[in-house]
Formats: sequence, C-alpha cells, structure tokens
Amino acid sequence: MNLSLEMVYTVAVEARRFEELAQALVRGGYRLTPQREAVLRVLAESDEHPSVDQIYELARQRCRSTSRATVYNTVSVLKQLGEVLELEFGGAGNRYDGRVPRAHAHLICTVCGRIEDFERPEMEHVLAAAAAASGYAVTARRLDFYGLCPRCQARQPAQA
Repeated sequence: MNLSLEMVYTVAVEARRFEELAQALVRGGYRLTPQREAVLRVLAESDEHPSVDQIYELARQRCRSTSRATVYNTVSVLKQLGEVLELEFGGAGNRYDGRVPRAHAHLICTVCGRIEDFERPEMEHVLAAAAAASGYAVTARRLDFYGLCPRCQARQPAQA
C-alpha cells in the first residue's frame, strides 16, 4: 500500500484533532465513553460540516450503541467548551465544524449543500477595517459565500 504524503498528513491532523477533542472533554469533567469517542472521531475526521443526523449515522457505524441523545449532548458540550463551531441555517438545520472551531468564512454550495472552510489572512484585515470604520466592538462574526461548488458546476449543462 502506497500512501501519499498528503494522506499521511491528513491522518496525523485528524488524530491530533481527536486527541484535542478528547482532552477537552476530560478537562471538562466528562468520561470518554466508546459512544463519545465515536462522535469525536466523526467530528475530527469530517471536513464536510455534518449535521447532527449525519454525525449520528457515522458514529453508529463506529459504535452501534451510540444514541441521538449522546450525539446532541456531546456536540452541545463541545460547543460550550469552544471545540465545535455551530453553523446555523434556520430551516435547513445546523451544521458543525469540529476541525476549525474558531470563526472563519465558509463557501456553501447552493445545489448540494457542501460547506468548505475558507481561511485567508486578509480576512482579519477586513474584520479590523469593519470595526474601525463602524466604531463597533465586534464580538462575533460569520461570513458565508454562496455559489456552486466545482462538482455541481461540472454537472450543469453547457450554456449556449
């Protein structure tokens, strides 16, 4: 089996993120049960910003005794601990980012619903400029860009 350097790096990043999530739970006074471990692994390994239902389905593949209540409670605790970023979409449901739990921009496909992280250093300059120009003491932020992901663009019929 021939693993690429990128694959090895990804596995290492996912393993490190799992450890960070697990340590946060333990520091918060929570036991690391097999069910919680399954939820943490899903959050650490997913770059797709899953919903609670998606987390539940994936966690159950790892640990059949995982309940929806465990998923909801674990995600809620991790959110309170600052280890999960919740993206609220009203009627479309909430999605969760367990890999990059700090505020950052997202690219959201209006066809398939895929969400990708969009992090650029210049975004911090935009935040500082908004605060300076408005006089606001910015306490939270959220920036989403909507459009068609490359996969959905490729599926679109050619325009005449």
